[in-house]
Amino acid sequence: MPPPLVTGISPREGCPGIKITIRGEHLGIEEKDFIGLKICGDDCRATAAWISPNKIIAYSGNGQGKGDVVVITKSGGVGSCSVGFYGRVEQAGQFQEVAVWVEEDSVALFGLNASKTPAFLPGTGDTLSGSTTDNS
Repeated sequence: MPPPLVTGISPREGCPGIKITIRGEHLGIEEKDFIGLKICGDDCRATAAWISPNKIIAYSGNGQGKGDVVVITKSGGVGSCSVGFYGRVEQAGQFQEVAVWVEEDSVALFGLNASKTPAFLPGTGDTLSGSTTDNS
């Protein structure tokens, strides 16, 4: 099997933890064949999901500046990259806005109430939007 070749990434730049779609050739015969991923020199295998021999989804590490996206497989070894990723760090100041995209999975993970229904406070019979009638 030829070595993996990364031919496209989206987005091409971002802050640490941004979701990246990696496309290319020979990115692994199956999920077990995909054994490593480095983005800007950071090991990102733990956050990566093998989708197909041509697609991987991962989250970037803390690498800063322009760097390669390198896939490692059992069958093809260490791959190469024809495109790069630019890792940047946004520092929010008192008067500086920083745009952050919150994944829907994060909303569920941190228990944020994404629905329009009021949040129920366990054991109280009350909601955050106001109290319910108490018959006691």
